[in-house]
Amino acid sequence: MVEQRQRRAHPRFKCTIPIVVSRDMPQILSSALMLNYSEGGVYFEISDPLCPGAYVMIKTDDNSALDPVSSGTWHSRRAEVRWCLELDDRGASRYGCGVLFLDED
Repeated sequence: MVEQRQRRAHPRFKCTIPIVVSRDMPQILSSALMLNYSEGGVYFEISDPLCPGAYVMIKTDDNSALDPVSSGTWHSRRAEVRWCLELDDRGASRYGCGVLFLDED
């Protein structure tokens, strides 16, 4: 059996946190569900596809207590979409997206 090399720079932590993804030109706000996060980015599921390379703002609810790797809580982070794949979800349009944070918290 060949061992696959892990490409992730930071460990992932599972969660279930509602978020809002904000896109520019024109500004579009979409609800999404974050399912894991790390110090460097997040994975979430959303109903509309995002283009890899696009820049987005990931916003948590003001009442959400998210503490990625003990770096403090955050409410809005700028990120780049690294990948977005359609999920096979019983006919419902859902997309899984991975984004990389571009700024420090």
